[in-house]
Amino acid sequence: MKGLIAIVMSLLAIPMSCMFCVVPPKNLGVHSTQSDYQTYVSTGGWQISELKPGSSTGQGTQGGQGGQGGQAGQGSQGTQGVQMPGQEGKTIQFSGTREVKATRTSEQLTALANSADLKAWKYYPFQSTQIRVNSDGSVEASGKLLSDRVFTALARPGLDMTDEERGVVNDYGKYIKGNPAVYIKFNGGVTNNSVNVNFSKVEVGGISIPSDVMGEVNSHVKDLVERKMVKVPGLNIKSLTFQNGKMNFDGTVPDKIYVQH
Repeated sequence: MKGLIAIVMSLLAIPMSCMFCVVPPKNLGVHSTQSDYQTYVSTGGWQISELKPGSSTGQGTQGGQGGQGGQAGQGSQGTQGVQMPGQEGKTIQFSGTREVKATRTSEQLTALANSADLKAWKYYPFQSTQIRVNSDGSVEASGKLLSDRVFTALARPGLDMTDEERGVVNDYGKYIKGNPAVYIKFNGGVTNNSVNVNFSKVEVGGISIPSDVMGEVNSHVKDLVERKMVKVPGLNIKSLTFQNGKMNFDGTVPDKIYVQH
């Protein structure tokens, strides 16, 4: 956690209120279409529906095209959402399970990230996202971070965070305002639900995270992702790899996702 505090302090060393607002997201050259999103859905993707708080059913959301430049579009209508046993009070819930063995392109991943289905979730934290899987197996992602949604979500009671992590959020979250551009580059994958990740570049608002704390960043991300994975019913990742410009997945995933608007 010392590394995370150093990260935040390095960001605070620059007048972020103006810097974060003027730096645009990096253009990774990935352009997605409605067809990319529909291909994702038809080859093992899940239906995403609205979860209405305090009720037993929800209205299905309208589809979701990930368009050029991160513009969302229309797609197929989802099914009705329900409050799942053991997940009451959560703003994103899961049901069912299905086996999936699929290959995803950069365009399909970008389309999913910009889909109206995902963006309808009240805490979805990204905008104008591009995801590129390179031929050497490295992955790059860029977009805008909706900081108000991020820190509101992280401040919610009951979230799986240590006291130290919550303290960092409470102490420093107020300094990151607006929707800063973010960029990451990493290598990694998942084998039998064990995460291996190595970030080589992380930027927020055009400011690079110091290289001497990247080791701690990798460790904290690995721990956080693994903690979250075990809490997703129906998720079991036998293998997730990035090779030859594509993502390869083998395992089981939830059949449906319900998100609170």
